[in-house]
Amino acid sequence: VQIDIEEDGTILIYATEGTKAEAAIAAIEGLTKSPEVGDEYRNAKVVEAGITFNYTTVLNSVFLLIAAALIVRFLRTGGPAMLRMMGNPPAAPGRSDQEHVCPMHPDVRQRGPGRCPMCGMDLVPTERAPNAEHDH
Repeated sequence: VQIDIEEDGTILIYATEGTKAEAAIAAIEGLTKSPEVGDEYRNAKVVEAGITFNYTTVLNSVFLLIAAALIVRFLRTGGPAMLRMMGNPPAAPGRSDQEHVCPMHPDVRQRGPGRCPMCGMDLVPTERAPNAEHDH
């Protein structure tokens, strides 16, 4: 038995014996048949067929509406641009020729922004760095 399905949904069955073709037709009809009241499927009888709404249907509908509203809000407020921006490294404060120092290790100094090799904190421009002496 050979079964072909055309693009328009037409099903073509090729068989050398009539009984094999009838078995293929019965199998396809069993797969594509809509259940009706009174039909039996695997020892279960269909007693009611229809669509019912309950509280989970309502909750799912509300969830989908809220999700759609959030997606619209995300798109209208520049969300895609924000996501693209988040992938870029942040702009470092201070000029590249300015001396920078670690707030936790004042002996770590370099020209331009960077990270402290001892603690990993961002280096800050020297004018923003905390002084060793405090005036109280």
